[in-house]
Amino acid sequence: MTDVLPTARYVPNARAVQTVSSHPDIAAAQAAEIRRHQSDTGTARTGQSNPPPEDSIAATEENAQYTSPQLLAQNQSGPLVAQPLRPSTGQPLYIPDTGAQQYPQPRVAPAPAPAARSTGPSSNAPRRAVVRSTPARVPARTSAPAPRAAVKTLSSLPEPIPPAATLPAMSSPGAGQPLGGQPYPLIGPPYPLPPLPTDAEVMARNVPPLGGFYEAQAPLPMTPRQQAESELESLEGSYSGWWGVTPIGRYRSGTPGLDQLTDVEATGEVSTVLGRSVRLTAVARPVFLNSGVLNTSSFTGSNVPYLGTMPANSANPPAQQFSSGVGGELQLTTGNLGLAAGYTPSNFLIQNITGHVSWRLFGGHFTLFADRDPVKDTQLSYAGLRDPATITPLYIGKGWGGVVSSTGGARIDLGSGGSGFYFSADGGILHGYHVLNNSKVEGAMGAYLRVKNWPSAGSLTVGGALFGMHYHYDEVGLSWGQGGYFSPDSYFLAAVPVTFNGAYKSNFHYLLSGAFGVQTFQQDWQYFYPLDAGLQANLQGTLGCTLAQLAAHTCGESPVGVDTKLNYAINSEVSYRFGEHWYLGGFVSANNTDNYNAVSGGFFFRYALRRQHSSEGYPTGLFPVDGFRPLRVP
Repeated sequence: MTDVLPTARYVPNARAVQTVSSHPDIAAAQAAEIRRHQSDTGTARTGQSNPPPEDSIAATEENAQYTSPQLLAQNQSGPLVAQPLRPSTGQPLYIPDTGAQQYPQPRVAPAPAPAARSTGPSSNAPRRAVVRSTPARVPARTSAPAPRAAVKTLSSLPEPIPPAATLPAMSSPGAGQPLGGQPYPLIGPPYPLPPLPTDAEVMARNVPPLGGFYEAQAPLPMTPRQQAESELESLEGSYSGWWGVTPIGRYRSGTPGLDQLTDVEATGEVSTVLGRSVRLTAVARPVFLNSGVLNTSSFTGSNVPYLGTMPANSANPPAQQFSSGVGGELQLTTGNLGLAAGYTPSNFLIQNITGHVSWRLFGGHFTLFADRDPVKDTQLSYAGLRDPATITPLYIGKGWGGVVSSTGGARIDLGSGGSGFYFSADGGILHGYHVLNNSKVEGAMGAYLRVKNWPSAGSLTVGGALFGMHYHYDEVGLSWGQGGYFSPDSYFLAAVPVTFNGAYKSNFHYLLSGAFGVQTFQQDWQYFYPLDAGLQANLQGTLGCTLAQLAAHTCGESPVGVDTKLNYAINSEVSYRFGEHWYLGGFVSANNTDNYNAVSGGFFFRYALRRQHSSEGYPTGLFPVDGFRPLRVP
């Protein structure tokens, strides 16, 4: 039987043990007691370690033995060394600490040693820090003890009998715990903790590196399971609700005080998804319109435009008119159906009800649509104006305008793989308050082809487009009874659209598109007062129109005009996802598709209620600022 204690592995439980006293009689009694216990091999030694609470121990770490896992592995892998039963003759009982283990441990678990006993306290005796361990029952020997050359393997020993009462196992969040309730882990293979991640793995997970110099490396490829989890998280996030704001500014060229327009809007919206099948969106749209100040001294000659019933070269210029209010819309969209109902700003002079319907059939290849929208060409067509000639201190003046277009049509889309063609046609009516009713038909066709795809940047698409439209009446004028919107007798456009869309990494997405071509249109003549024959006759008499002028429609009427010029249309959109819920984006567009130049731009914030996770370029965060909001996050 050996008196070697197990390797010290838990310092706070180390307990000081009494050593040999300096008094001769006491020392002799201690030595006799030690020899008696060492020679008593026929008594089964059992016991239990009951260390005192850690907070009551003021143990010193002096002479304590520490064995690192590497040294323990070396000792266990070395040859077995015989362990003497007692110290050699002449060797003192107190063995000073040399910094190394006194006896190498075997490669198997040895039989635990009995609890150390002390014969009496001594205040001045040197102490040696040791650790008590739970002893196990061993079979009694039938022969005299002798030095052992080897220790039996653990499998040949009987099953240990648990002690009557055990203390709870230690808990350390940073280390694995044994499966049982033993105070100390069993000797054997280490607890199966996963290896620490490398710096490259940590950087790929967007976590700061563990330390040390790090060189930029390509992201580690995802396993099929990680790829599936990423796609599932992206799918869950795509059905998120959102809220956000979109400030927009729009400018339309023209004559100040007449057809020029500055439009400032600040759209706010809240959107939610019902059962992953329906998106419900509420949109509030504050609007402020301004057409500028009319300069009456800039008009000379006989062809002078009219604002209401007042000529633009009047001696008394009219006061500037503003239009502002808050409009709104409620949308309900699914994967193939969209419904919307709303109203133009409530404080506009002329208010209208708006609506939209879109129904996709045959997998999106065929679409039916209907729209009821305000015509936003001028302040007259959008909000309505008061006739400045009828404004007096006692009367606010007569109002007219507020044109709304109600149309319906169909569209066919065919193609795949980024290439295809389309055809659309629609028609409808236009009407407003004291405005000549009108009608129109229009159609478009085109084709597009994906020319090149760069996986790390984006794709380039080039196509061709043709567009044409016809209005029954030309109501481009702003006189009393006309609508003040571009409505040519015939219009034709041929253009080559080019689109480049892509992303930088996973958070920044963009779309750049442009179309360049040629347009030509013809404007028909129209009476200044198409709804008031008496006012029209008085005007022609006041102007002194001749029969030749009346036949040529050059007096008291909007003249016929033809124009052909180059056409351009530019549009750009960007979106950046910062954080797990926020999107910030912007957009700019410009064109001269009608008889004027128009420029608009703005930015948006969107907060997604669910965490957004990018997977293979989706989502892009390019939220629409007009029209239907899609079922899934774009």
